[in-house]
Amino acid sequence: MEEILRMEHITKRFGDMYANRDISFDVRKGEVHTLLGENGAGKSTLIKIMSGVYQKDEGQIYLAGEELNLHNPRDGIDKGISVIHQELSVVADLSVAENIFLDNLPKTGGVLIDYKTLYQETAKLMDGLKITNIHPRDIVRNLSAADRQMVEIMRAVSRKAKVVIMDEPTSSLSEREIEALFSVVERLKKQDVAVIYISH
Repeated sequence: MEEILRMEHITKRFGDMYANRDISFDVRKGEVHTLLGENGAGKSTLIKIMSGVYQKDEGQIYLAGEELNLHNPRDGIDKGISVIHQELSVVADLSVAENIFLDNLPKTGGVLIDYKTLYQETAKLMDGLKITNIHPRDIVRNLSAADRQMVEIMRAVSRKAKVVIMDEPTSSLSEREIEALFSVVERLKKQDVAVIYISH
């Protein structure tokens, strides 16, 4: 499998304390890679560096062979790195479709939301990931934690994510919901998306 993300000799300090010290890491297309460590081990800092929340003090990051210098999370998203945090960033009073395309809503005449296209594009995403238990028009407030997580995953796919980082994704899920999540992860793999799974 072709390498998609590589971090070399990453160091991050906060004052005199090291959060990450000389960390090297790589992940390939279609690979699921787990980052394990106790609380305080530096996992969250590392994924924040991967996604542009923090800037590294030393080291290099490469995506598909291109060196990255990310200055903020938008840079990470634009380059194809999406993070699904434990605290999900969905908007409860909007629909599934509106949440997925929130920063890229299709418009008619450049002003009005093109809901027909919005729902069609959402249905395509759901079909590709074999998500059948929620509907594009469902209001997110009414969804389970697992289904809200699926909305976040579809948002990442809609942004053409090359790397999806999942921070403790199973911490609040039932066994059945965990199985559904792992099925979606398998489908991401088949689409050559790399998944980085954070746990402890």
